[in-house]
Amino acid sequence: MTSTIRRKHCVRKDIGGRSPLPNSRLLTPAKKILQARARINRQRFGIRCLLVLIVKSQESAIRKKEAFMRLNERQQAVFMQRTDTWYQRLKRRAQAAGQTLDYPLADLRHYVFHNLGRHHCHYCCGPVDPGTFEIDAKIPPERGGSFNFHNMAVVCKDCGQAKGWLDHFEYRELISLLRSWAPRIRRNFIARLQAGRNIPLHLNHDGRVSGE
Repeated sequence: MTSTIRRKHCVRKDIGGRSPLPNSRLLTPAKKILQARARINRQRFGIRCLLVLIVKSQESAIRKKEAFMRLNERQQAVFMQRTDTWYQRLKRRAQAAGQTLDYPLADLRHYVFHNLGRHHCHYCCGPVDPGTFEIDAKIPPERGGSFNFHNMAVVCKDCGQAKGWLDHFEYRELISLLRSWAPRIRRNFIARLQAGRNIPLHLNHDGRVSGE
């Protein structure tokens, strides 16, 4: 009698909308089929994603090669020479400061090449050419910056010679201010900055710039 009441109670629970306990012997084959199908679908999706990445990588490599070939032979030679010169210069400066570069020459060339163009200067969005580009430290090493890759910026010749000891935040603020000036006054001011770029930076005993 008690077992009959329990069975009826369980049936009423099922009819009332509550989830009954699953019968593992009946649902196991169906679950296995669903799991197998889901696993196959995940594998197919992973393979498709991998193929897409491979194709995109190949297309990117082809575009890079085509873009480099668009430079004439003289520009290619200048680009290779100047990137090598800049790399050796940065390497010597890093060694003098007791640091090392965390990137090879190939990475520098890749970074510079992808920042060549009409509006690619990191500061003023001006033109960056193979024969005039400069590499600048966003935060000057003299003010606590490093020679690591993340502190490097490819800039135009004017910005590279005018920025001096300013960090990238200060120089961008200055650029924003200069855009509101008359062109003639702006050019004169930038020329003054470029003329004084070799003035040594005077630091206090705590390492801060004098006057801060």
